[in-house]
Amino acid sequence: TSIIANGTATTTATATVKDAGGLLLANETVAFKSSDTGDKVSATTNAGSGTYTATITSSTTVGTPTITATDGSVSGTAILTQTAGPVATVTVALSPTSIIANGTATTTATATVKDAEAHLLPTETVTFKSSDTGDKVSATTNAGSGTYTATITSSTTVGTPTITATDGTVSGTATLTQTVGSATTVTVAASPAVILADGTSTATVTATIEDAQGHLVTGQSVSFKSTDSGQFFGQVTDNGNGTYSVPVRSSTTVGSATITATDSSVSPAISGQGTLVQAAGPSSTSLVSSSSALVTNEGVTLFATVNGGSGSPSGAITFNDGGVPIANCVAEPITPSNPGATCQTSFAASTSPEQLTAVFIPNTKSTAPGSTGATTITVTPDSTSVSLNVSTTVDVGQSTTYTATVAPPASRSGPVEPSGSVEFFDRGSPIASCVNQPLVKQNATCTLTYNAVGTHSITARYGGDANFTGSTAPAQPVTVVPDPVAVLGRINATMQWTFDYAPGSTKVAVLLVNWVSSDTTVLVKCHGRGCPFPTHTSRVARPKRCGKKGRPKCPTGGSINLAAPFQKNPLHPGATIIVMITHPNWVGKYYKFTIRSGRQPAIQIACLAPGGKRPGVGC
Repeated sequence: TSIIANGTATTTATATVKDAGGLLLANETVAFKSSDTGDKVSATTNAGSGTYTATITSSTTVGTPTITATDGSVSGTAILTQTAGPVATVTVALSPTSIIANGTATTTATATVKDAEAHLLPTETVTFKSSDTGDKVSATTNAGSGTYTATITSSTTVGTPTITATDGTVSGTATLTQTVGSATTVTVAASPAVILADGTSTATVTATIEDAQGHLVTGQSVSFKSTDSGQFFGQVTDNGNGTYSVPVRSSTTVGSATITATDSSVSPAISGQGTLVQAAGPSSTSLVSSSSALVTNEGVTLFATVNGGSGSPSGAITFNDGGVPIANCVAEPITPSNPGATCQTSFAASTSPEQLTAVFIPNTKSTAPGSTGATTITVTPDSTSVSLNVSTTVDVGQSTTYTATVAPPASRSGPVEPSGSVEFFDRGSPIASCVNQPLVKQNATCTLTYNAVGTHSITARYGGDANFTGSTAPAQPVTVVPDPVAVLGRINATMQWTFDYAPGSTKVAVLLVNWVSSDTTVLVKCHGRGCPFPTHTSRVARPKRCGKKGRPKCPTGGSINLAAPFQKNPLHPGATIIVMITHPNWVGKYYKFTIRSGRQPAIQIACLAPGGKRPGVGC
């Protein structure tokens, strides 16, 4: 009974035709039509049993058209509801589109919500937000006819935030411009604040224009004037960032002049004032150091003194290295009674020579102009020492780490640290894996694993860098010892063997291991002509319980027959059979049979150290 008014949605209209007695009439001619002339009505289909159908395809008009079925002079009707579709578009408009970023100005955001056929949707849930989190967004109001509104109150941030309206998964946006307000304040400053009253010295006077929120205001009309009529003003420059500058040439009058900057772009005009001092004569600044030849990190004191000539210096001194202010030596105040300043610092050889300056910047109380002193200091690399931390005893197979620490003399330990790399040596020869180990926080490491016992003599050499000279650590002895193993027992197994030998070959008749305990491994190796395999391993399992719980365990040890693989092929002279019987942390047994021509094999019997593979060694 309800379809979307999109020009494609359909409904089936069914007419039932009866006579006066209520009997269904199966062979009538029935026609359908819609009161919405935009609806499409198909040809009628006789569906049997007195029913007739037609397909109604919607128009794009929202409404309630009447569907009529007519048979001769008799008709029947039904109401079809054609509705709007789901949300397809959300458009946002702002009125006004530009407001002042003062925290109180407002704009109305209006979202218009439509379906795919541009029908307005009047009963949606729409929310608004701004990309400027400082903006305040009111609750949404349904304004009817598919429109929804909210009030946006500006933040104090100048910019172009995006206003977004969202209905479900569909959104629309508009851009709001938050502008600077009208100019309310003018601030004036001269640089330098003091110049010579010689008719030729110049200063730059800058006016800063701001609105009530402190935003810089551009594009204003600014003029300057002085209480000293002998001063000459050049052309005003709009710097494009809310500041306006003008060059001022001094008069020959000693004293303070008041500079007034006026912004006539607003009504009434607004003004601000600053002071420019004209001094009687030049000043000079001297700069000396406690030492002119230093090493890296060596402390030095810089002394700067201002001679104001016929004026009295007042202001601050900043110490610079290569034009860059030195940390903790910026804007140190001076007065007429104490016109000097000091700077405690240090330097690095990598930037030597150091071009140092001390800049006197007068304040408005000074009757002496600014001046600069300069000096040069040479800095050379400092010495270093290398200390080496080693473990003097190392187990075979265990890794060990050597740590070299590179340090300058303790009295000159910072802030510059040695950089570069360290090379490690063993008895004067470079250790291949540790020839270029980087310094990290003054430490370099070398990690090794020794596979054999022995003695070593370890040293480390630092190659130096632009700030520090190289040095070598004293040699440290290192002894590599066997890995200690806790011996828990000895293998008690025995072997039996019988060989049938001839001049050209030998057959293994019996090769048996007896009294083999659980968790024992029997490794058989064969090398030479006639060997059925290179390596074969047998392992005796742990004993299992017999019968019910509490009964003794069943022995699963006993004998292992090793002869079977050798039965098919005889061994030729020179071939060897090795049998190794081992158990974790036990002293094992070693048997070696060397096949000889026309004689019984030569037999070697030895012990095996726990974990060892060399017969008779360490056990």
